[in-house]
Amino acid sequence: MTRPLIAYDEPILLELEPGTYHWCQCGRSKEQPFCDGSHEGSGIEPLEFTVTKKKRHAMCGCKHTGNPPFCDNAHRTKVMLLDQGRYSWCSCGLSQKQPWCDGSHKGTEYTPFVFHVDVPRRCAVCDCKHTAEPPFCDNSHRTLDE
Repeated sequence: MTRPLIAYDEPILLELEPGTYHWCQCGRSKEQPFCDGSHEGSGIEPLEFTVTKKKRHAMCGCKHTGNPPFCDNAHRTKVMLLDQGRYSWCSCGLSQKQPWCDGSHKGTEYTPFVFHVDVPRRCAVCDCKHTAEPPFCDNSHRTLDE
């Protein structure tokens, strides 16, 4: 599955009138948080939602909310700018330098997930260690028992 681009790493505050809207889920729209058709070919479709009464909303800008299209503060712990280079993502959860490996896994069955970033980009890096798409967050943490 294609991962969305992170349009903003904070919510987009808007007062919405009653009506039907199409929230951009791919992050490519120039009309954030709404769809402008830029998703074509991305494999990600906009989310249609309806507002029944005029109200101020915090719309998700990072595209990793568990409550689309509204912000749930997912951006606060997961979204970061990765510069060009090599990274070692901690897969064991023991590192004191989360989400990066500091060698604490030695003597365990875990090994870090090593990856390269060719072009600097903002992305959501997994902190819960349950992602199916390491090192990126896939919202698996939303299904874990607290």
